[in-house]
Amino acid sequence: MTEPAAPPRVALTTTPTRIQPLAGLCRRRIHLKRDDENSSIFGGCKTRALEFVLGAATQADATTVLTAGTVGSNHIAATALHAARLGLAVTALVLPQEPGPLVRRNLQLALNAGARLHPVPTGVSVHPSRPRHQAAVDELLDRGERPFVIPFGGAAPVAGIAHALAGRELADQARALALPTPLRVYLPAASTLTAAGIAAGLATGLATAEMPFEVTAVDVVGDPSVTGAGLLGRARETAALIGAEEHAVRPEHLRHVDGHSAAPYGRPDPRSEHAARLLHDTAGIAVDECYGAKALARLLADADTTDDGTYLFWHTGNTRSADGGVSTPVPPELAHYAR
Repeated sequence: MTEPAAPPRVALTTTPTRIQPLAGLCRRRIHLKRDDENSSIFGGCKTRALEFVLGAATQADATTVLTAGTVGSNHIAATALHAARLGLAVTALVLPQEPGPLVRRNLQLALNAGARLHPVPTGVSVHPSRPRHQAAVDELLDRGERPFVIPFGGAAPVAGIAHALAGRELADQARALALPTPLRVYLPAASTLTAAGIAAGLATGLATAEMPFEVTAVDVVGDPSVTGAGLLGRARETAALIGAEEHAVRPEHLRHVDGHSAAPYGRPDPRSEHAARLLHDTAGIAVDECYGAKALARLLADADTTDDGTYLFWHTGNTRSADGGVSTPVPPELAHYAR
């Protein structure tokens, strides 16, 4: 199959990110894919995606981007910080969520980067086809802006290409390091686009090596309206975007498992709190308790059940602090998130 022309891209990350072996978290050694280190500005999988999403925005000669997410969204914070360095303004429609340290940090990072945040009540859709989103577009046009729309949470199809390339990056590393098989990759999932892209990249990157693998997407949302289409279908769609055969991604390459029933979206549970504390105390590595640590907790539980293969936690989050510099005042309607 002919590989399609590469979409526009801006350089925001330093890759490949390292694979770190780590002992002491469970009865066997595990590995970490340190995507939290891919940018000194704001790291993680959201920044990989933004290389292509903001690349499309700059090609479209946009002056501002309009996006949506929850108040403490990693996507909104990452977009605000990286878009500002490209000279793009950011407007975001933000939905309520449970307050907490991660929400407080990301809210402050977004505001410090100059993002304009518009709170939207629960139950009001921010889908581009709905009135609230259309009103935001009209407001920007009336101000003479040229808006570029990024879907909720950054889940644009072109973002899948970034995650597929990340999967190929891991495939290259797995071969070079001769990691024992099967390769078992764990990561938190909301829209599932990151997991789908990584699976597509691994399926194409490991095809000739015949290395078995499985990507476990740990659902931290539990809302079908967010997770969208089936994970396998989304992975195959992403494979097609990178010019690969869709059916290179097989059902055994993917698992979509519960990570939300013990605590709702945006809140930690006892297992995730323990996993985050264990990672910090053992290796000095921070992981948020609400998202990444839920995937890590699932990995640690599964890794204790078998001795074969490689268990790898993909650190998809950012560990940059909001401390330092002058803090932009938090709007009154969002002030309770900053306490």
